[in-house]
Amino acid sequence: MERELFDKLRKKYGFQQDGDEFFDFLKIVELFTFRVILEIGVSDGGTLGYWKEIVSLNQYIQNQL
Repeated sequence: MERELFDKLRKKYGFQQDGDEFFDFLKIVELFTFRVILEIGVSDGGTLGYWKEIVSLNQYIQNQL
């Protein structure tokens, strides 16, 4: 993911994680192919928005604890 797109999505969705740490994590995630990502504890849904935008998923499961 390019930093420009990351920053654009951050403005759109926001999130609570450290920005640089999350950016590095997303670069690692892009190396793999996922059928499903389960995010537990979505808070305001910021990182869930990233999954919807950048990862081709057959489905996603959201669980707010």
